[in-house]
Amino acid sequence: MDAGRRFRILRRVVALLCMIAVAALCGPSANAGDEVQAVSSAGGNRPAQPADIDVLLTWGKYAMESARFAEAEARFREVLDLDWNNPRAFQLLQETRTRRIETLESWVREGRAAEADQDAGLAERHYLRVLEEAPDHKAALDGMARLRSQRESERFLRAGLEKYIQEDYPGAELDFDQALAIDPSDELARLYRGRVQQQISQSASFADLRADAPTWAKYLDALKKLRAGDLAGAERLWREILAVYPGNEAVLSNLEQVARRRKQEFSSQDVAP
Repeated sequence: MDAGRRFRILRRVVALLCMIAVAALCGPSANAGDEVQAVSSAGGNRPAQPADIDVLLTWGKYAMESARFAEAEARFREVLDLDWNNPRAFQLLQETRTRRIETLESWVREGRAAEADQDAGLAERHYLRVLEEAPDHKAALDGMARLRSQRESERFLRAGLEKYIQEDYPGAELDFDQALAIDPSDELARLYRGRVQQQISQSASFADLRADAPTWAKYLDALKKLRAGDLAGAERLWREILAVYPGNEAVLSNLEQVARRRKQEFSSQDVAP
């Protein structure tokens, strides 16, 4: 960051602190925490004040320039809650979205450059920054998978990421658990295990399966059989579950995976000498 930009950011921070301090001195019982709380509450008991909007705009601009895009968007939306036709908030919101796209692409390029320089630690930090903002970013996911290609936990991590993309969340959770059992410091597996658990908790069909202990045990047993290459055993268990929970997307997806594996095995036998 050049000196001019650092100076502009510092000037905005000072302005923000001054506004909060003035509000604290002018009110008989207000303090900086009260001011921030009042600014953040779109449905407060008093009308919007210009100082509220100025603070939020300055706060949002600082967050945007610090690459905290979600926080910046939240502050500009608060301004629009207070003043729905504020042109500056609209402009900054659009600028934040544009910068977010450009910045994520820049971080991916920096990650690839670090990979080319064989600096795996730096490359991983760049990709993780992308994934914190965009968990489904394919280029960053691919980069992380490449970096872990030599690690013992890679097989389970890659399988978990593939299942996550296919929305097979119970299968992905099992793979991420295996990856963490091998390498408890694997932050990517931990990050996506948390996201998988969140998705499972939001899905009624998975919630029903998990609440039914015998069925859930059968489901996990089928996943283990699939991993061991016992396609017939996995298919038998999943069809038993499907009879109880017809139309379950995860079970149907796993049966399709069994069919694809069988087709691959037949194809490999056909080309064998």
